[in-house]
Amino acid sequence: DYKGKNGEWIKNTTWHTIVMWNKVAEKAEDALKKGTRVSLEGKLVNRQYEDKQGNKRTSCEIVANSFAVPATE
Repeated sequence: DYKGKNGEWIKNTTWHTIVMWNKVAEKAEDALKKGTRVSLEGKLVNRQYEDKQGNKRTSCEIVANSFAVPATE
C-alpha cells in the first residue's frame, strides 16, 4: 500500500514466484498462509524453457534462503 498524490491510500498487490527448499520450505509451510506479508532473502534466478507448443519462455523466480514475518502480522 502507498499514498497517492491526493493523500489517499492505494492498495497495490504484486505477485512473484518464490522457490523454497528443505528447512526453509518446512518452516514456511508452518508459518505462512495466503495473504501473509513476508520478508525474503535470496536470489533472483532467470530460467529459459520451451513450452509445449515449442515457444521459448523466460521465467524469473526468487529462490529464498530465509524469510521473516513482520511482527505486525
